[in-house]
Amino acid sequence: MAETFSIKMMVQTYYARLDDQEFQLKQGPRRTTVPTASFRHLYVEDEGAMQLMWLSYEAANGKLKRVSIGANAGDPGLAKLVDSLVAAYPQIDIRSQDRKQAMQTLGAMSRGLRIAIGLTVALVFMVVLSFIAEYLGGAFE
Repeated sequence: MAETFSIKMMVQTYYARLDDQEFQLKQGPRRTTVPTASFRHLYVEDEGAMQLMWLSYEAANGKLKRVSIGANAGDPGLAKLVDSLVAAYPQIDIRSQDRKQAMQTLGAMSRGLRIAIGLTVALVFMVVLSFIAEYLGGAFE
């Protein structure tokens, strides 16, 4: 039997559908479909005013991939989705692990690390752009 979940993240609403064969996620224009047989791990990361559900799965090429769903803290749609996933696939539940261990199991980076890497890349990009602008400015004098 298929179940549909409505998940709120700030002003956006995401939709997830779970049945015996596949999990479908619609996040705006982005759509993700994962066969339920390929599920490997489920973890929920609490980050203050929001929660992030991580669902890892084995892709066709054998690599571990992840789907993440952000939601407002305490969102009933996300809670129902997590409960349904754990009830149907109890072997994937790694919520009892501490955050660091769960992120390693998932092969994922926490949001703080992703932000730090993103800011570093942005800073390097701006420095390179300033050198290019300085070079081009000198070339036209």
